[in-house]
Amino acid sequence: MDRLIEVFSDLALRPRFESVWHTPDVEIPWTREDLVRSTAWLLRHDPEAELSFAMRLVETAQRSGDAALCREALDVAWRLLTERRSVEAALLPLAGGLLTDPDGAVRLRAANILAVLGPAAAPYADRLADLLEDEASDLYLDGTVRDISRWALTRIGDPRALPGLVERLRAQEEEQGRGFAIGDPRRPNTEDVLMPLRAHADILLPAIRETIRQCGARGGATRSFLPVLEAWGEDALPALPDLIPLLADTWTSVDVPRVLRVMGPAAASAVPAVRTSQVLDSPANHRAVDWTATCLGADRAEVLRLAGEGVMAAKEPGHGPIGDLSEFGRDAAPYADRVRFAMESTTHGPRLTAAITLWEITGGVEPSMRVLEEFVLPIADGGGRDQPGDPGSTTGGAAVGASPVHGRGLPDDPPRRGTARPDRGSHRVRGCRAG
Repeated sequence: MDRLIEVFSDLALRPRFESVWHTPDVEIPWTREDLVRSTAWLLRHDPEAELSFAMRLVETAQRSGDAALCREALDVAWRLLTERRSVEAALLPLAGGLLTDPDGAVRLRAANILAVLGPAAAPYADRLADLLEDEASDLYLDGTVRDISRWALTRIGDPRALPGLVERLRAQEEEQGRGFAIGDPRRPNTEDVLMPLRAHADILLPAIRETIRQCGARGGATRSFLPVLEAWGEDALPALPDLIPLLADTWTSVDVPRVLRVMGPAAASAVPAVRTSQVLDSPANHRAVDWTATCLGADRAEVLRLAGEGVMAAKEPGHGPIGDLSEFGRDAAPYADRVRFAMESTTHGPRLTAAITLWEITGGVEPSMRVLEEFVLPIADGGGRDQPGDPGSTTGGAAVGASPVHGRGLPDDPPRRGTARPDRGSHRVRGCRAG
């Protein structure tokens, strides 16, 4: 390890890598940064050694002002963080100290680490706040230092993140061709930022309402804010006048009723608009309209009846509003047999939803517990590396965390920057959620 750190950290040796390190049949030579990455990959059998390798490289790079080496070592640290929470304690002070690094791409990586650490990063809140106007970025990573620092402050719960937050998220949603490589640090989705901020709804709602009014039903940002309002429930009630016009457009007329239902009877004034909402012609959509109007009418028994009928009338097990029955607890027990049948006859999400609902409406731990274990235990055993069709798959078959670096590479083929970096664009996707 000492020898590795010495060789990689020697600035005089850096140009020599490209003159001496080649792979047969590949024209481009290996750079020092390529070798840092592949060496870290070779250390994966010893997590403590791999972490030590990354941290010591960062420390020596700081002393010598070697920004390129620091960036590459932080990429190794980021991958470790996505795979093992046990590295958090070691990376917290390391990332906190790098927020003042003169290299913007280093600051960006440090802010990303602190953002995913959440409340644990609170000791560095002042430093993060100092970066709210920092526009530094990296050619290969999504977002700027200011974007990620603001996200980190929201995760900490620091109100300094709130001014301008909605406007920045709106601009992000309206970008053309935004992309990122799965596995890399990136800006979070709008709902992931705002859903946990319900306590600040009174501050954030005016900007959200203004966005909805300006963008309309077909605007790029409007639909991203609707799940946020749904998560905020009754605290989003002031936005009701801005939601009602969205019922007249099929782009949003299916999403808005979900928001209205969680607002409950307080949104009863929207019932006429719900009754005349423009939805694509299908029985499910028409039932949703009737159901929403009933929910807003505060007739709990009628809502339960409609939900139960929807479950019983579904042509396929697992279809219908099974999850909504869980809100009624034991009152929904007459539909338990149908819910159990759905649980036993489906896979993936419908099976999970049915298991949770069955537990809620019967109060019985089994057989729901065995089903929940199918989803939870594989994550504990293998980090969620599921396969399409596995009962425990929650990712649609995407092997979360399975790719070694930057979403590419195979166990016997450590990725190289010389060949991988230039074509990152082919691996970038718009609006893709990583695991």
